[in-house]
Amino acid sequence: MKYLLGHYQQDWTKKAGLWKENISDYYTGKPDPGPVFMQNLINKVSDLELVTFPTVRQ
Repeated sequence: MKYLLGHYQQDWTKKAGLWKENISDYYTGKPDPGPVFMQNLINKVSDLELVTFPTVRQ
């Protein structure tokens, strides 16, 4: 299974149990690339059947 997510979605991966931190205190929240970019990317690669997260927090 392969995942597609933007930097800003890292918190969601933590909540889903998918986050693995290899370097303590390395995590930094990043706003890029953003929901619009991610939704466009998801639409363009839909044939790859990747697991994605919502582009907008629900």
